[in-house]
Amino acid sequence: MMKKRFAALLAALLTVVTVLCAGSCRKEPEIPGLTDGEAKEILGELLPTAREIMRAAYGEGLLPVEGSEAKSAGPGAFFPVREGEAFGSVEAMKQAAGSVFSASYLRDTLYVLLFEGYYRSEEETGEEDETVVTGNITPRYVEENGVLMVDLNYENHGAIAEPIPTTARVVSGNGSAVKVEIAYLLNGTQAEKPMRIGLVLENGKWVLDGPVF
Repeated sequence: MMKKRFAALLAALLTVVTVLCAGSCRKEPEIPGLTDGEAKEILGELLPTAREIMRAAYGEGLLPVEGSEAKSAGPGAFFPVREGEAFGSVEAMKQAAGSVFSASYLRDTLYVLLFEGYYRSEEETGEEDETVVTGNITPRYVEENGVLMVDLNYENHGAIAEPIPTTARVVSGNGSAVKVEIAYLLNGTQAEKPMRIGLVLENGKWVLDGPVF
């Protein structure tokens, strides 16, 4: 008799737990912050400006006045930027970059490369485990007396990728950050695999959370 009562009590408890878990133990699905269509539209607006910034930062850079001479001494070889380039001042580049990239990427990476410079030491492992210190890396751009200057000694990382906004697909995320896969062209040829781009919501606007190259 006791065994029957215990079995009945256990069954009742399991029923209660099952009902409660149906409402509280179930893991809610992650809701993406953007649909594919919204991501395509947003990237279509952001990427043209972002590619100009990427070209200025990582690609061939803004081109100098033809036949000009270096205007600054030091490790950099700074030449005046020619008219007709995408940007004519540091402020213009900052305004453009600030409209399409996240504050953290601007602060921690992009502005350091473009306008501030940094100190870098590199360790090369060879037969003698030689350590090479490269020293101060100048910014790629400075402004002197209202003239934007570009350092022609700065490393050129080559062609800049051209993402295709209409191919964007949201692969993960939430209401404040998403990851998007997107096909891209490099030197006019579509790459075999898509790249991943991060978008974050800042001050009510979706912006890129990293480089696009």
